[in-house]
Amino acid sequence: MKKKLMKDLAKALPEYTCTDGYVLKPNAEHILNGYALEITGRGVYVNRFVFPLFDCVEFITLLYSDRVGQFINFETVGKSNVCQHILELITVCERNNEEVHSPGDFIKFFESHPSLQTHPHACLINGFSLALKGDFDSSADMIQSVKDKLPEKYARCGESVLSLLESDPEKAVKRILENELIDRGITLS
Repeated sequence: MKKKLMKDLAKALPEYTCTDGYVLKPNAEHILNGYALEITGRGVYVNRFVFPLFDCVEFITLLYSDRVGQFINFETVGKSNVCQHILELITVCERNNEEVHSPGDFIKFFESHPSLQTHPHACLINGFSLALKGDFDSSADMIQSVKDKLPEKYARCGESVLSLLESDPEKAVKRILENELIDRGITLS
């Protein structure tokens, strides 16, 4: 079902990249936008997400996502109509959601989602966004405020950026952008 669904979505949305349960919008520079499909034995959930490519995780996380629409039940809508239901959800979302393309857009997105503001990892990535925007003092403050609340791996990443912010902010920016080279198992066209 998943392969056929992704093939049908790719045909209906030629400007998008449809792969492995993701429908990815074109022109991802620093921020990936798209839809993640959670396909179960009974149906599909659709999540609209943004994902900063400068995040230090090795996979695309749905931390920055919202579930859209209702569960699409295979029995209720019929397997042959699932693609059409997903396309309708995407169409509605595209009309009603603001785009998140840049670190500045991500900062606005972060500020408009109170639940992210209490999540240490989201705060770390917002700190990275602030650095990419050139607000090095706010970036350092944000990273400093959460580094002790992060799992060790991500705390080390935050500490390396924090150290560079203090000594050479331009190197901190380069360090943050190196995260975009992490292989997350998805090929963007």
